[in-house]
Amino acid sequence: MTHLFKKTSLALIIMGLSSAAFANGGSFTAPAKSDFAVTVPNQAAGWHFGANGLIFQLSNRDMSYPVPGNTAHEVQPSYQFGYDVNAGYHLAGTGSDISANFEYYNSSDTAAAEAFVNFGPVVLSQRYEATNDLDYWAVDLMGHEAVDVGNHLDMKVGAGLRYANIDNEFSIRNFTARPSGRGNKIENETDAWGIGPRLTLDGFYDICNGFGIESGFGASLLYGQTDYTRTDRTFNVDGSTATVTKTKLDDSNHVIPELDLKLGLGYNYKISKTYSVNFHAGWKTTTYFDVLDNSGTAGTSTSNLSMSGPYFGITARG
Repeated sequence: MTHLFKKTSLALIIMGLSSAAFANGGSFTAPAKSDFAVTVPNQAAGWHFGANGLIFQLSNRDMSYPVPGNTAHEVQPSYQFGYDVNAGYHLAGTGSDISANFEYYNSSDTAAAEAFVNFGPVVLSQRYEATNDLDYWAVDLMGHEAVDVGNHLDMKVGAGLRYANIDNEFSIRNFTARPSGRGNKIENETDAWGIGPRLTLDGFYDICNGFGIESGFGASLLYGQTDYTRTDRTFNVDGSTATVTKTKLDDSNHVIPELDLKLGLGYNYKISKTYSVNFHAGWKTTTYFDVLDNSGTAGTSTSNLSMSGPYFGITARG
């Protein structure tokens, strides 16, 4: 009991001396925050809204078409514009938020080549055209938890759902006796959709006064349906359609994995304690695995859908 009394008295004396020191203008300096200390920010409640421009290029490997007397030619995709928009709500007193994101990208690329073909004693010019048309969109519903690592690194871990829709058509047409419109055309169409879990990890490293490096990683595992359809058309001399034959090659459920990565630069401008604007730009790539079939066979020669290119955008928080 005596020892307990002494310890209690000593603790009270120390607390009293500390209180007196602060009362007399004394100060206490907290130790510097470690560069590796992990903390959860105590954020104010509020909304955020963002928009990004996407300048993507397809990088598929199965857009080749045969030309008699020559090696196979390929459609060379160009950079074309897409976008994404997002909005979210941040919960007060935590590092948590909920958000929704919509992404859209549409592209159309065409290539052509000429060849001379012997039709008995006559040599005629043939023209071969190949076109790839893509219409893609995705919706994400996510929850995030923010953490600060040291004085410079802000990270955000997310989990939620993604729904994606992919409609891609690769067609090859040849004109058998130019300048007439006679010939044939093969259209290989992929129509796929899927829904499933999505995980993300985003980071921002503040180099100096709000300027920093941003990065992001996302992965989805979608379950849905993939339809592969081949359509064969023949054309009359005047270019009008003569016959159409449509064949359903595959119509079944599939698992579609997806990965996306981004790396860029950003600037956070604080307007006030609760309002801020973030400007950012960089490079992003997105890949859906084994989802396309441009071969015209029964889903036996699938390939990836890959899109990549620069992005730029703005996010407002308040």
